[in-house]
Amino acid sequence: MLKTCIFILVTCTLLFTSCTSNNNSIKGVITGVEKDSSTQITHTQVYVSGSTKDSTISLKYFNLIDYDNLFGGNQLTSKHYSTSDSVYMEFENSGTPQLKEIMIFDSTFTTTKIFVTPGDTIHFQIKNKTITFEGSHTDNYNFFTQLYKQNYNWSHYKGDIKLFKKETDSIYHLREKFLQKYLAEHTNTTDAFKQTAKEELFFEYYYNLIAPRDIQAYCATTNTYADIYYNNTESVLATLANSTGNIETEMLDLQSYFNNIQIDNFKKPTLLTNDYYKKALVDFTRFYFNNSDYIQYSKENFKQEKKFILQNYSGSTQTYLLTRLVTDYYKHGLGKDQAAVDLLQKNITELKKNKLDKSYSDALDKIESQLSLFNTDLPKIVFNDLVITPNNDTIPLSTVLKDKKIKLIDIWASWCAPCLNEIKKTDKTAKQLITDKNIEVIYISIDQNHRKWLQTQQRLSNHFLSTNHYTLVDPNNSKLLKFFHVKYIPRHIILNSKNKVLNANAPDIETNLNQIQNQY
Repeated sequence: MLKTCIFILVTCTLLFTSCTSNNNSIKGVITGVEKDSSTQITHTQVYVSGSTKDSTISLKYFNLIDYDNLFGGNQLTSKHYSTSDSVYMEFENSGTPQLKEIMIFDSTFTTTKIFVTPGDTIHFQIKNKTITFEGSHTDNYNFFTQLYKQNYNWSHYKGDIKLFKKETDSIYHLREKFLQKYLAEHTNTTDAFKQTAKEELFFEYYYNLIAPRDIQAYCATTNTYADIYYNNTESVLATLANSTGNIETEMLDLQSYFNNIQIDNFKKPTLLTNDYYKKALVDFTRFYFNNSDYIQYSKENFKQEKKFILQNYSGSTQTYLLTRLVTDYYKHGLGKDQAAVDLLQKNITELKKNKLDKSYSDALDKIESQLSLFNTDLPKIVFNDLVITPNNDTIPLSTVLKDKKIKLIDIWASWCAPCLNEIKKTDKTAKQLITDKNIEVIYISIDQNHRKWLQTQQRLSNHFLSTNHYTLVDPNNSKLLKFFHVKYIPRHIILNSKNKVLNANAPDIETNLNQIQNQY
């Protein structure tokens, strides 16, 4: 499906369009508030094995994604063996059945979801690019594979929000009908599967409404855009704010657009193992139920959103939302001054008083360690890190940082599609701003392929904000990356003229420049 292009990794199906609408069957599909049973979890072993007869798909790159933690990640296993044509794993599953996602990375990208029940023994086979499951609950396993074959893919936004709504409704109805047909033909599905499948379709639909697919995928290897669109995680409000469509067409009654959905639809702590539920929960809380204007991730909005969460959610749902509040606002740049640092630190301390899932505490620990860098000097060992210039000279980082200017460091790579997307967004206004404010933009690559690094510089030369290009001599042992706990890119760091840390995890370049203009 993805072939040789490198795109932002998403765990949702890709898109297409269709039309018709029937709001009555959408409104209130999933109702009722569930009690928080998060303290009654037990675990049972699950066994998964698989083989492939498809030469284009290698199981060496088989991944099982678990959404039981904060952001979702690879399933923790007690045993895991994989070769090009077979895979075997054992793992402890929490005491409730839940959806997992299979991802296989090779010359093509293969993905599907599977409903796993504690104690399951599951076997799958891949043939002609199709995954077929057998095992303890065979009818539970094959629904999503068959659903994805129908090409009921979500529509992307084309400049008309009413058309987008109509197409999205239509796809949801087609998926609902397919589920009903599947259940009629597969009588051995469990009640838990039926409920989970309905909830998955329901919350995936609502997530696509609140986060329209309007971000086109960029292929880093061919320097072209693909016919693939990702969700706008800043909500439909950002989609409309950036739209060039007709103003009258874009006027939106949010209550009608969201089918008058109520907050009680989201008070379901047992669904914190469901990826689309968690995405929708965060976005509807932040952008709709909280009645906030277009979010700017400020201290004031942080406090307002926290107050709303405390007043409207409880138990594990509240803990999840408060943890996401801290992680999301920090990711978007909160922490650029001492007051913001203190606010985040206070909330991390409050959260840590609870018994947290390890993924929650790990995320908070990481932010805490980065907050501790605020207004600190770079240690000498970081200045000694070695980088390579485009002329193939090796110099220490101290030489790169010698000028007495505010410095915006952009850590990137030629193979990183989000990095390249961001670089391509820069414009003449940004270039003028760095001149007016005497800002030095420094691009530090973690590329290990020197040729591709140089080629990408040349190809995007009109988009870079400076010619200050360097690549790390040894990214795996870089003191710079270690000091700033760099685990993902793009990553941005702001230093003052004396190389004190002003922001160890600044947001995108455009936001950074506006931040520097207004504050430093």
